[in-house]
Amino acid sequence: MSSAGRLAVFTLGAALLTSSPARLLSVEAPVLVHFGGLALVYAKDGLPRLDASGTLLVPVATTCALVGATCERKSLTLRATLGDVSVQLPVTDEAGNAFVPLRRFTNGLGLGVAWQPSLHGAVVSDAANRGDLASIADYDVGSAVSPVGRLWARFEPKANSRLLDLTVRAERGLLTIESVFSKLSTGALAVTGAAALGTPDNPSVKFACARSGSSCTVTIDRDASYALVRTRRTEAP
Repeated sequence: MSSAGRLAVFTLGAALLTSSPARLLSVEAPVLVHFGGLALVYAKDGLPRLDASGTLLVPVATTCALVGATCERKSLTLRATLGDVSVQLPVTDEAGNAFVPLRRFTNGLGLGVAWQPSLHGAVVSDAANRGDLASIADYDVGSAVSPVGRLWARFEPKANSRLLDLTVRAERGLLTIESVFSKLSTGALAVTGAAALGTPDNPSVKFACARSGSSCTVTIDRDASYALVRTRRTEAP
């Protein structure tokens, strides 16, 4: 890549993690946030997205639950607390859902975040043993390969059903969704796939979705608060 090309990628990555108002929601995520090897592909309170200036905004309810932060909203201000660290942030409101700039949220709580050009997404670090992510870590058998390249996520309600069709598409190569982790409205964590063979959720299912193609479709409860996927991708022979 030329020096001009490298500068363009760096500038885009820096812009995506600054702060500004949000764009309209879309059923297809233009950019995903990853928590280690887990990609956030569905959130009832809205997917992470970019505003007109390239700022990456994240939904408050989902993000706070994942990292275990206590979050209190007053009008257009959010106070987030993690352990003995607190940060106060401006809130963008859309249809009653609150969004905040990802970098200001993570930096204020002492968590790491970095823009990964190969993923066209942000990766939050230092959060695996906190909040809901700590429960999900219990299912980690260490077999997953971190995704290389961009992922897209699209969800559509199934007719006359309490289910959603969730489709994840890879930029290149072959895609298998190893596991889907979804938080139900009851507070229970539903696990689909190879997270831990023998769990009550899936006693014998090896993968949530294994296909020799660039996309996989799985179903989740329409009332789920969020869904994260762990993927395995290999290049086509």
